[in-house]
Amino acid sequence: MEKKTVGKNKQSSSKKQELRVIATKAATRLKLIILFVFLAYLLLNRDILPGQGEWNRTGMMKAGILLVLALVCVVFIFWNMDFGKRANRVLSVLYALSAPCYAFLLMEIAIQSYFDRAYLTNEIILYNLLIIVMVELLLTVLTNSLKWGPSLCMVACVIFAVSNSFVYQFRSIPMMASDFTTIMTAVSVAGNYTLKFDYHLYLPLLAMFAFLLAGSRMKETKLVKRGAIRIGATVLMVAGFCLFTSQFVCSDFLREHGVSLRMFRPMDSYRKYGNMVVFARSIAIASPEKPENYSVKTAGEIAKNYSSDPVDKKKQRPNVIVVINESFSDLKVLGDFETNEDYMPFVHSLQKAKNCVTGTTYASILGGQTANTEFEFLTNNSLAFLPSQSVAFQLYVKSELPSLVTSMKEQGYIGNDAIHLWTEENYHRNVVYPLLGFDHFYHKGNSQTELTLLRAYPSDECVNENVIYNYEKFRETSDEPYLCYTITVQNHSPFDKKYDNFPEEIQLENMNVDAPDVEQYLSLVKRSDQAFQKLYEYFQKVDEPTVLLMMGDHQPNVSRAFLKKITAKSSGKQEDRMMQRYAVPFVICANYDLPYQKIEKTSMNYMQTILMETIGGELTGYQKFLQKVREQVPVLTGLGYYGNDGKFYNLDDTTSPYYQLLQEYAVLQYNNLMDSKNRVQDFFYLSGEND
Repeated sequence: MEKKTVGKNKQSSSKKQELRVIATKAATRLKLIILFVFLAYLLLNRDILPGQGEWNRTGMMKAGILLVLALVCVVFIFWNMDFGKRANRVLSVLYALSAPCYAFLLMEIAIQSYFDRAYLTNEIILYNLLIIVMVELLLTVLTNSLKWGPSLCMVACVIFAVSNSFVYQFRSIPMMASDFTTIMTAVSVAGNYTLKFDYHLYLPLLAMFAFLLAGSRMKETKLVKRGAIRIGATVLMVAGFCLFTSQFVCSDFLREHGVSLRMFRPMDSYRKYGNMVVFARSIAIASPEKPENYSVKTAGEIAKNYSSDPVDKKKQRPNVIVVINESFSDLKVLGDFETNEDYMPFVHSLQKAKNCVTGTTYASILGGQTANTEFEFLTNNSLAFLPSQSVAFQLYVKSELPSLVTSMKEQGYIGNDAIHLWTEENYHRNVVYPLLGFDHFYHKGNSQTELTLLRAYPSDECVNENVIYNYEKFRETSDEPYLCYTITVQNHSPFDKKYDNFPEEIQLENMNVDAPDVEQYLSLVKRSDQAFQKLYEYFQKVDEPTVLLMMGDHQPNVSRAFLKKITAKSSGKQEDRMMQRYAVPFVICANYDLPYQKIEKTSMNYMQTILMETIGGELTGYQKFLQKVREQVPVLTGLGYYGNDGKFYNLDDTTSPYYQLLQEYAVLQYNNLMDSKNRVQDFFYLSGEND
């Protein structure tokens, strides 16, 4: 009996050994395949290496580092590190201890901080390492492994840094904590982007692979062996991690120790403070704080000085068509350049026609997050009083909110359509639009007319066809004034692909800069200009008075070489030059004469009030308050503001002569947006009908 048992044990042991051998061979093959992919990508994308004429000392060093890493990978694939039980445990401890430093190094390479000691001080490096160590400890305790915990931490850190660099490529703004609420929006357009690996992205990924190969060769070392001790250690570690997050990440600790986010150039903050510290700081500011001395009573005291207008039922009102045009801007505000023809001739002609309201409005965003421009325009609220990089639609609009639409509906408008011929879930528009009062939301899933694509996106003409179709449909049953609000998508980035369905008409001349993306962008702007002209001409033939507002949502993210070229001769203060990147044109025109008005500078939060003034509509108390604010602060954005003294001020400048006025604005906005149960309703809505 004992012999049979021994025989079975030997047979079982032999099978396990065979399975181990098979698994080891399979793992080796997989590692070789991954290394082959790395090397093949390098050979197929030689621009990762220094180009012709760049094989200087730095170029040779970069190529040498990649070669050494490849050789290290080969060594760790075939070298079985077994130095005995005690030595293996020491190596495992060293592996775990080195992981945070190695991860920090690779993360900073990915965002090209270059380790300038004027940026990354010892204190800042320590804060970054502390965050990484806490993540590693948590993963190590959860996995109970000195191999898997550090390895997972390394992967998480490097993938975060590389992803951050890609996000920066796409929109010129790096990741913030609030971006995780917009993941679905990012996914919906990700397929139209081309990921560009340069040396600073390729190196961290290859170096991470080498580190993981070293870890895979180590013998498994458990942190603790007893189950009860492991449970206790896990509970303590999770509690400690939560305490650390509360006291270090979600508090003002980093701010009090000099870490501030520079929203003009957020990537500068990443390079100055490191990936982990900046992202941690963005978590702390992800929800808006109450303004100074906020109370419902204070909001009421401010509001009582501005009475909402009663609605005049006898007043004739024009139809209102609002076009928020994706990335529509005039890049010549940044600096002069030549093209083969005018890329927005119709808008330029309107601006000179002397029968419209036109000018420049400043957005709080650049290259993306269109929903934030929508939020400011539709609600009269400002991103100046919200955490930087937050997306209000997804974070703060949770219940019915006074808006342009609610005001227009009180004045008898019908239709109240929103049109955005893209994914309805983007920025939670399918949830937010009804809360803002829209009766209908038309997207690419329920477009009223056939979708026609320009590049990979529905064209502006396609959007206009929906506007006209809906207008004519409502005219069959009602003669009340019609409201339609559109967000186009035709000009969405990226601009680095060629398309058979889009012949480009605009070329740069005398630039000495290769910028095909700029030529594609300007060609798209011309198509938008043409589409708006057709919409304008249609409503010129309509018997009813009709007003059209068209403006861009933000400037595009285009070739840095082009931007550097046209801004090279720019003069003036840095704040003024930077603010030009947030300037977009607007025009309000009609099929009847409007009093000409040229507004040199305004901002998105005032545009609704400007529209209501233009059409002669009734104003809410909030809009009357904004008229007063605009007299003193003509431009207010999430980056800062201009006073009527012509100076630019930071949002937290307590010495500004406008600080107290803006604190009143902040109190009213908080009451409106965050304290809706105690909202001063009569201030944010019209007061009723006036016969």
